[in-house]
Amino acid sequence: VMPSNNSDLTKTLENYVDNLPIVQIGGTATSFHVNWVGMDQESMMEAALIHLSHHDAHNIAYLSGNVDSTQSANLFANFQTAASRLSLLSEPDWTTFGELTYQRGFKDTMRLFSDSTAKQSRKPDAVICANDAVALGALLALDELSLQVPQDVLVIGYGDSRQAEISEPKLSSIRPPYQQIAREAIRLTAVNKSEQHWLPAHMEFRPEIMRRESTNSPRIGTSDMSLPWRI
Repeated sequence: VMPSNNSDLTKTLENYVDNLPIVQIGGTATSFHVNWVGMDQESMMEAALIHLSHHDAHNIAYLSGNVDSTQSANLFANFQTAASRLSLLSEPDWTTFGELTYQRGFKDTMRLFSDSTAKQSRKPDAVICANDAVALGALLALDELSLQVPQDVLVIGYGDSRQAEISEPKLSSIRPPYQQIAREAIRLTAVNKSEQHWLPAHMEFRPEIMRRESTNSPRIGTSDMSLPWRI
């Protein structure tokens, strides 16, 4: 079962859990009786920030998803916590919420890096985007403003889409652990719940950071997520 944003399927799933092998993939884990498999969002955000800081970024902007999304709220909280722990700066005005589209990424980046904003004593030197579409819109806006990526601003997206590999510059992106999640979900559907001491599983897998030109990695397209503290 893959719930949509903000949908609470707890009652529905628990009505069938005794008769069907159910695994929830992603979303908020709300039932103590249903297997859950998904991505470790906390380590994802921390790894992205460590990666940017190791490329000399200190002031981080965050283009989040919709403000009314539970997932977006959790990621924003993880972003704030990790940035504080790593002594990275993020002004309140540097975080925006909205649709996951090219247009939104372009519009918000134009506002963040416009002449009026640039006159402030500090401005972002890196942008984390909620998905690749938003990040590609950000790349277009930075080019429009004659800001170079990655020389002036680092940009990282999420999803590792095909567009990330062919953009100019090529976009660094966080790649969800699709294969690990799928394998574990299939395995859990085959587990015999009638066995003594059976308990539902809660499995989180770490994503990968696919490093490309937009964060100036010397190892283009390679992953550095397995040991995030070595990014």
